[in-house]
This record gives sequence, C-alpha cells and structure tokens, in this order.
Amino acid sequence: METMSIRGKVYEIPDTYLEQANLNGVSWQRIYQRLVRNKGWTIKEACFAPEGMKLGEYRQIVRMKEREEREKNAYSNLLEEKTDK
Repeated sequence: METMSIRGKVYEIPDTYLEQANLNGVSWQRIYQRLVRNKGWTIKEACFAPEGMKLGEYRQIVRMKEREEREKNAYSNLLEEKTDK
C-alpha cells in the first residue's frame, strides 16, 4: 500500500490499484493529477481508468458492464427456475 498526500489529506492506495494503474499505463503523476485537478475522481477510478480516458467515459463503461452482469445473472436465474420446475 502506498500513500499520497494531496492538500493535507492522505490517501492510501492499495497495491492492487497500483498494479492495475501500471497495466493501464497510468503513472503515479497521472493518478495525482486526476485526484487534484479533475474533481470527482475516486482513487479506484484514478487508477483503473486507462491513460487518456475521461472520467465520464470510464463511468459509462463501468455502468454498462454492471448492467450486462445484472442481465446475465437475471437470465441465469430464469434458466435455473425453468429447470427446477
């Protein structure tokens, strides 16, 4: 776990977040910039959004993935109900 101090507030960044940031080409400086300059980023978003991606774009992708997962689970549950009858 790493720590980052921004305007007197200390942020703890888990190693898994830093690993994902590295995979996405996001530097330590970019994480800092996202948290300082672009208001609204969470630590997870700052690390997980690929380099060059805007916050709105990233959140839209996350919402779409969550929706797909919910639909997939609902379909699986429906199939299970049909086979149980």
